[in-house]
Order: sequence, then structure tokens, then C-alpha cells
Amino acid sequence: MWRGIFEMAVVGRIDLVSRAAIGQPEGPPLFIISSHHRRTQAWDIYNYMM
Repeated sequence: MWRGIFEMAVVGRIDLVSRAAIGQPEGPPLFIISSHHRRTQAWDIYNYMM
């Protein structure tokens, strides 16, 4: 169960980063976005990658 939750979090974070990279966020909001801490972490990853 926890493995599945972890994998969903990782996929959601990667999806958030990829959406930001192409500059066209679309589709339903990810549950990751509802968490400010995780959203900030995703942006940190995005900025690091760029």
C-alpha cells in the first residue's frame, strides 16, 4: 500500500515538473499541488534541472 502511494507521489511530482517545463499545465489538478511543501519541492527539482 505504501509503495503504491509513494509511486503515485513520484509520478505526480514528475508530471508537475514536466507540465511546468512545457509551459502548458493542463488536465485536472494533481493531488500533489494541494500540498504546498511538495509543490515547493517540485519547483526546486524543476529549477535544479534547468
